[in-house]
Amino acid sequence: MTTEPKSPKQKTCENPDCRKRFRPKTKRARFCDAKCRYKKAYLPKRADPVEKALKTAFFYFMARECIRARTLEILRGHTPESLSALYRLYTVNMFANGFGGCEAFELSHIFPVKDPERLGLLHADNLVCAPKALNHAHGKRHFGFGKSVHRLTLDPQYRVDKKDTRFAVIPRIVDYLGSELVMATVKACKIKPSLRSRLIDWIVKHYDPSDPVHKAALPDLSKLDTLKPRELQHV
Repeated sequence: MTTEPKSPKQKTCENPDCRKRFRPKTKRARFCDAKCRYKKAYLPKRADPVEKALKTAFFYFMARECIRARTLEILRGHTPESLSALYRLYTVNMFANGFGGCEAFELSHIFPVKDPERLGLLHADNLVCAPKALNHAHGKRHFGFGKSVHRLTLDPQYRVDKKDTRFAVIPRIVDYLGSELVMATVKACKIKPSLRSRLIDWIVKHYDPSDPVHKAALPDLSKLDTLKPRELQHV
């Protein structure tokens, strides 16, 4: 005797402007379609420095590094001063790359992230702006100095899965660092949303899937996250 598979229970779309009921295709689905998901992710409801920070290239960078390290603990011990120093170093690296014009330089770890016993931290004291080729040649080797913590001290609750998205990781970063620390850094460094985020905001606000011109420019709204700034400007 065979039983019919149960259809997933209906959920309520988490986009506050929609809130309609839908049957999710996956257990993790929170929105009825891609448009609602992007509206929720990109359209702020209030002028909050922390809310703005979630859309900055700097926080995207930290999220990528946490995913690569598989833990939020690479941010351990940060203060407003040290996080501001990390931001300044990040902007130096961006300037060296012509703010997206090339990828000749990278932030190279002094103490590596992938060391089997210790974890290299994402602090300005443990990074240097270096040519990409030299960074790759350096690899996992350690020649002294830098900033690290022993892996036995890592808390499992701060583990990050390699499949996590930056949208899922950035709020966890804010929780880990503390909203007060994040807000102090955002104000001190005058951190603003990236050009990419502003372009996506504009597209989401104006996109109409029923308009053939819009559809021709962007057939699938869910692909927004894969487009680079120049491609977004073209859209």
